[in-house]
Amino acid sequence: MGLPGCLFHHKSDPDEKSSLLHSPPDRSILHILLWSNHLCNKCCYIQSIVLLYPAHNFCKFERDNPNIKFLTLLLNKNKLEILPSEQPESSNSLLLANDGYLLDSERVGNFEWWYFDCIDIQNNCMLKIVVHLGTDPLRKRFFPTLALSIKTPEATRAIEFRYNLKDFHADKNCCDLRLRQDCHIYSDSDNSGYYHIDINISEFRASLIFKQTVPVWVPPAHKIRASKGNRHSEFFWNVLQPRSIVDGSFEYNNISYTVNDAIGYHDHNYWQLNSAQGLFMDEVITKWCWGKCVAGPYTVIFMETWMSGVSVKSIMVSENDIIMYGTDKNLTITVNKEILYAPLKSKYPSQITIQINHEDFPLELVLNCEELIESKDLLRGVNPLIAWLAKSLVARPAYYGINSTAILETPNQKLVGFGNYELMLFRKR
Repeated sequence: MGLPGCLFHHKSDPDEKSSLLHSPPDRSILHILLWSNHLCNKCCYIQSIVLLYPAHNFCKFERDNPNIKFLTLLLNKNKLEILPSEQPESSNSLLLANDGYLLDSERVGNFEWWYFDCIDIQNNCMLKIVVHLGTDPLRKRFFPTLALSIKTPEATRAIEFRYNLKDFHADKNCCDLRLRQDCHIYSDSDNSGYYHIDINISEFRASLIFKQTVPVWVPPAHKIRASKGNRHSEFFWNVLQPRSIVDGSFEYNNISYTVNDAIGYHDHNYWQLNSAQGLFMDEVITKWCWGKCVAGPYTVIFMETWMSGVSVKSIMVSENDIIMYGTDKNLTITVNKEILYAPLKSKYPSQITIQINHEDFPLELVLNCEELIESKDLLRGVNPLIAWLAKSLVARPAYYGINSTAILETPNQKLVGFGNYELMLFRKR
């Protein structure tokens, strides 16, 4: 899923004054107004931040007909409906065609991102490449970002490049993304499952081809509509390449690497406000944990998203090029161990157990942290006083990306593999 810390990364321009944020009255929202001295132009002005009280004390969870997959959450006496869509019955090529620019507006509060990663065991390298459209934490700007996470034997680094909207171009009918001349990501016009990534920036160059080997997986909760009163939003997650073969080359720190038969992955996500005053992502989602692994012929992808104390889960298991199992039921995801990361003063999972508790498809997967490759303070770049208040009164929003070993066990076999997972933490609960 791979939404990096650029989701909340914002650097104030020296000549820019903060404007007062406006939100509808809501007992779960606290507005803090602060006078802060703007050192660059020597004037004082008001800044505002919206802090969300944890809502778990007044939540109720209900599940209706499993065929409709209806989930509801009662928040503060206003009904928050979480309605996952039915899985579409479409061909692989038609589903691939749904990988274009999907947002209906460039509105503050909206997010959309295309995530790719590549694990190259032969070279001991890993790449994450994300083209991201998003909103800063003070809900003032909507802008594109190119986010890279690079792990080689010589170095591990995460870097981000922020652009203006005029620098971003995307096709609505297929995946064809451009950021100036720096990045071009596109799929073959025949929707054959081939994706091309060409990046040419000062610190990093790449020319990669992702060749789909496992067909598109549409998670059971791939589209979730959230409603609270007259406020509506929608979350979308589609896995276009559960597993792919990656070939090509990249260059980092003046060292060139040739990539042959690496393991790739690609998904596409958005969060969209669908009403005049939509629900913001961090009002609905508390945190999520997403991950995947490869063990022998098996590929496993899982997700657990917490919404004010209620979790929505999904898992997919493929064998070779066939999806054997996909569900949001009979699924247990347990964090067995955590590590306190002192710089961010929050914890990330160091061991996760995923169990499918179904008599026809029993499976257990254990992921053990091998290396923390990415950590981000999601309030980085925010006025220090506002960031301190948010962290003191609400939570310490953070992102962690982890490489892992994997042990996959079925009734007939036990396999060792590798994978990666992430924690996106908005609030503690």
